[in-house]
Amino acid sequence: LYDPALVPNGYRDTLRLSANGCTDFRVLTVRRTEIQRNDTLGFCQGDTPFALSPEALGLRPPNGSWSGSGVVPTGGGFAFEPAAVPTGLHPLVYEANGCTDTLWVRVHQEPLLTPATFCILDDPVILQTDIPGGTWSGNGIVDATTGHFDPQLAGPGTHSVLYHSPAGCTARTEILVQPNAMINLDAVPDVFCYSSSPVPLPVHPPDALLILDGDTLAAPLFNPAAAGTGTHHLEVFAGQGACADSSSLSFRVGEPLEVSLNLENDSLCLGEVRLLEAEASGGSPGGEYTFQWNQGLGQGPSKRVQPGQTTAYIVTVEDGCSEPARDTARLFVHPPFFVTTSVGEA
Repeated sequence: LYDPALVPNGYRDTLRLSANGCTDFRVLTVRRTEIQRNDTLGFCQGDTPFALSPEALGLRPPNGSWSGSGVVPTGGGFAFEPAAVPTGLHPLVYEANGCTDTLWVRVHQEPLLTPATFCILDDPVILQTDIPGGTWSGNGIVDATTGHFDPQLAGPGTHSVLYHSPAGCTARTEILVQPNAMINLDAVPDVFCYSSSPVPLPVHPPDALLILDGDTLAAPLFNPAAAGTGTHHLEVFAGQGACADSSSLSFRVGEPLEVSLNLENDSLCLGEVRLLEAEASGGSPGGEYTFQWNQGLGQGPSKRVQPGQTTAYIVTVEDGCSEPARDTARLFVHPPFFVTTSVGEA
């Protein structure tokens, strides 16, 4: 019985066999299949694949093959994928020339961190993880061992915080520090003009929750015409926890702009003149009415016209704020008539 494990790698030996007065010889060379780097390798589940190469592991001979959980073939070689196996200890078997050696790898669990939101006025808090004993780093961390986080030290905004587990695995989370929500409604006017076009509600902060007359607004926009003439109540809420703030106010939507054309008679004979007078009401209390006529008549509250045929006259009134108003007057022009006189015999 010959045990090649008792001699070093590369050992050249001569074996002699004698029987019946005859002798034969055999020369052999002992070549071991081994992984010279045989310490247990550690990985995190989120690590990239590790090349099981002769250079990295000191494989002898270098042309063998690998098997085991997480082993995948690559272009001309093999690699170990930590993400493909559960946490724990796993054997990887290297085979060459009919012999094997084993490499043990340990896959460590990734720490679990949860995103968090704090108010800048909150007291320092201890951040939590499912794998204790590591170290913390990032803006706002005041104690790397305990994970104490100070929102006031970090300041408003989103901050990346890292946790490094005892096994060397790193996790990242985002922490939002909210500023103190100080609501300001000073820019909201007391009166809105009657208009069907949405107008912004100048509320600070702009992401505050707005409730108008009991209904939540999807955006800080307001349609005066849809709300209607009269008084409306606005409630504003912003922030969370110690940073929360709320306020409210009432404002009014003005009367709609109206205009009417006054005509004593809507028909006339050819060549006659008519006075068109427009009368406006409602609209912005501080606005000034402007009247615009069609038929090339220009501006002004009244016009004298002498139509040559039946004509529709349209006046549009604006006050620079409210929805424009229009009215139409149609003047019917009677066609001319002719008198024919004939004289007969007496």
